[in-house]
Amino acid sequence: MKMIKQTLGLNVEDSKYYLKLIIEAVLIGLFSGLVVSLYRFGLDNSENILFSTLKYIQGDFLLTIAWFAILALMGFITALLMKWDPDSLGSGIPIVMGEVKGYFDVCWWKTLIAKFLGGTLTALGGLSLGREGPSVQLGAMAAKGVSKYLPNSKTDEKRLLVCGSGAGLAATFSAPLAGFIFTLEEINKGFDRSIVIVGLVSAVVADLVSKIFFGQSPIFPFTSLNLPLKYFYLLIILGIIVGILGYIYNVGMIKASEMWEKLSFLPLE
Repeated sequence: MKMIKQTLGLNVEDSKYYLKLIIEAVLIGLFSGLVVSLYRFGLDNSENILFSTLKYIQGDFLLTIAWFAILALMGFITALLMKWDPDSLGSGIPIVMGEVKGYFDVCWWKTLIAKFLGGTLTALGGLSLGREGPSVQLGAMAAKGVSKYLPNSKTDEKRLLVCGSGAGLAATFSAPLAGFIFTLEEINKGFDRSIVIVGLVSAVVADLVSKIFFGQSPIFPFTSLNLPLKYFYLLIILGIIVGILGYIYNVGMIKASEMWEKLSFLPLE
């Protein structure tokens, strides 16, 4: 402990404060990791049920009609959930960023319920649904729920919210380092000593929780590839190409949104 204090340049009061944050980060990692792991479990099983159902009804006209009726019912329930909690719409990452900046004050338990159920239902219906955004929002809202029961300032609550988002990403992809970097780069958009400490702790704890559910296997299994050193320059070229394409995609999305807002003849309100 003394070595850690000297390394970080902490005095006694700082040490107590950071110890408190670390304990809270463990709680955030546990709760966010549990929520997102359950969500991940729900998505995986929804996909399995969907594939089994489609295989079972294949070629049966009446069963196909019945399945479409069930899909309509699931769509109706999802619409009710979105109306009940509009903050659960979309990927969820912009809402988390707005919450951190003070633009929103989301009801954490409503968003948890709506996002969890809505995401699971849409996956069961076969809709394309990425798990990154919902998991980030679920992790952040779980962290907000925990922080409500802790004696924290508003600043500390926002800090734990940021760490919860990274913990959610770490749990859904079994990638604690990715969750930690996401916390610094995308949500916090800055390098802060307290964020580094609690963000890393919460991401690692959330990853441990997910491994209890899903084991050590990676979510994206890849076969081993021994790339000769003389071909490593291709990786640099690939990185440049992907970076350029990502930039073009982002610019295109922004321009498309701006064009959409200028279409005054559409009944947007």
